[in-house]
Amino acid sequence: MIVRRARLTSVLLLLVVGSLLLISSTQTWFVVVLRESPDTPLQVSGSAAMPVLAPLALAALALAAATSIAGRVLAYPAAFLAIVLGAALTLLVWTPASGNTLSAVAPTVTEATGIAGPDAVGVLIRRVDATPWPLITVVLSVLLVLVGVFAAVTAHTWRRTGRRYRTESAGTAGAYAGTGRAGSGSSGEPLDAIDTWDDLSQGSDPTH
Repeated sequence: MIVRRARLTSVLLLLVVGSLLLISSTQTWFVVVLRESPDTPLQVSGSAAMPVLAPLALAALALAAATSIAGRVLAYPAAFLAIVLGAALTLLVWTPASGNTLSAVAPTVTEATGIAGPDAVGVLIRRVDATPWPLITVVLSVLLVLVGVFAAVTAHTWRRTGRRYRTESAGTAGAYAGTGRAGSGSSGEPLDAIDTWDDLSQGSDPTH
């Protein structure tokens, strides 16, 4: 069933992963305690620690929209882009998530103290406490890669988009009506929610 609804599944997964990545960019990733002011810790959000996170999350959401109308030919570039986005995010987030947090928190410390440079900033920091969000983002990034792989593997099962823009001949329409199979397209393949919506927008009833 999942394979038969492969495109819909890919779109939904991209939407979920992209939305969660966008949420992650707004959450606190690290809490920085400075030596000179231990009572006023600095909170570092995902977007501050990883400025490209929000744009890449939006790119994943845009890719979901593109995938919703992609046919079998465009499915492969869409899947490739999802893999690239996920791999890039995984590599970028892995460094701070694995404990090397200086480059991620340095901009926030510099903004608060006016002191720049990795060595100078490192001296100012007493400790850095991490929240679960960096690791969650790593998991989401890997999931994005897996969604791309799933889309690439199942792309051959996606319905062709050309059928949505063709006007069926009377003979073809009669043959289609004679099949008496509700919920199937002209090729006999089951309709998913996206295909049903496309048929309705063209003024045809996909269940007859």
